[in-house]
Amino acid sequence: MNGVGFIGRKHWGKVTFLFVFYLTLSSCSKSTFQSYYNQEKEDARIAMAFPKFFAMIAIPDDAREEVKYFTKGMKRIRLLYFENERRPKPDFTAFAEQGAYVPYIVAKQDGSRINVYSKEDEDHIREIVLDVQAEDEGFTVALIGKMDKRTFAKALERAKEDGERF
Repeated sequence: MNGVGFIGRKHWGKVTFLFVFYLTLSSCSKSTFQSYYNQEKEDARIAMAFPKFFAMIAIPDDAREEVKYFTKGMKRIRLLYFENERRPKPDFTAFAEQGAYVPYIVAKQDGSRINVYSKEDEDHIREIVLDVQAEDEGFTVALIGKMDKRTFAKALERAKEDGERF
């Protein structure tokens, strides 16, 4: 062999291009909630991943209909719960800004902050993330799957209507 190995000199540029392309794609996929979950689960007080139907069993009957609005098409749930001394720095908000998440709801009340984000492609919502931070604790929940954008818009509208009634 001539020191280049089994690839050969004329194909080396193509292999280099494919390797760089692979690294680029893999770094793009790192901006999903799963990458955040993997990064922070060791420091979380509770880190859980489970199918959606487990969560639906635990939801009270009177709230189940409202929860269904936001879970249609979603398959998995990831939960991170932090106590204040273990809260990640920076928190999910910084990750969301870097990962091209779309903010939908930002609310502050009594020292708590609630943010709702989504990760989208052209036609679907791939992730819905609820990030709640209080003075002494916080949790982040992600619904992961494939929800039609129209369904998500209807869910937001229904939630708004339900909120105006109370």
